[in-house]
Amino acid sequence: EGEFHLFLSHTWLSGQDQIALIKSRLLHHLPSNVRIFRDVDDLKQIDKLEDYVGNSRVVLLFLSKGYFLSKNCLREVRAAVR
Repeated sequence: EGEFHLFLSHTWLSGQDQIALIKSRLLHHLPSNVRIFRDVDDLKQIDKLEDYVGNSRVVLLFLSKGYFLSKNCLREVRAAVR
């Protein structure tokens, strides 16, 4: 696990495809040692979600439709502002 440079927070309902593209493009333009967290790639345990946020230097919220209706997105926001 370790530290991530960027945590991509999004809702599965309306942000999954866009976040995949964002991550791909960022990794293409950034040094190879940059680590970007995306749930489908990096999440091992949902109960440790706040730890993943806490171990990330930057959290990017992708505010698509339904974001604030998602319990997990709200968990991520709360962890990011602590």
